Amino acid sequence: MDTSDGSWPQEFFDFCYIPGFDEKLEQLAEMAEAEDWDYHVTPTEHRLPVLYNYVRYTYRRLGEERKIGLSGDGQAACFNTGLVTENQEPIFASFDTNRKEDQQPWFFIGWFRKGQWELNRFPDLPDIAHYFDDPTCLVFDHRRDLRINVEHIIGETPRERF
Repeated sequence: MDTSDGSWPQEFFDFCYIPGFDEKLEQLAEMAEAEDWDYHVTPTEHRLPVLYNYVRYTYRRLGEERKIGLSGDGQAACFNTGLVTENQEPIFASFDTNRKEDQQPWFFIGWFRKGQWELNRFPDLPDIAHYFDDPTCLVFDHRRDLRINVEHIIGETPRERF
């Protein structure tokens, strides 16, 4: 795959082929720091729907930021999932070039901790996705006036939501 211009496919499943993706997500969930990856109320076709979407959208952001790493020979790719192990060691997704020409350009190899030898083929490991520059975007500013639409909340919301 020619990535000399730094561009990557926008969609994760256009980037790589991952047979048994739900099983691979379960492996990632076991490897990562404990987290609830289920919706609980909304039925989905995936066993870990939150993690499923997290990986897809994290890949998309990393592609936009050009934070997907290549091995020195260009035959392997990796990205930082943004997840960590219980010991706070970053977890990376690793891929080899896909030898099947009628499929996506990369083939999923596995999830690896930063310290695992499998990642030694990458001269530099890519950084995590970056989503905001201003940390105040993440915190509620109590100095601002909060205006509640009581009529909408009480009058227009279906009772079963309460």
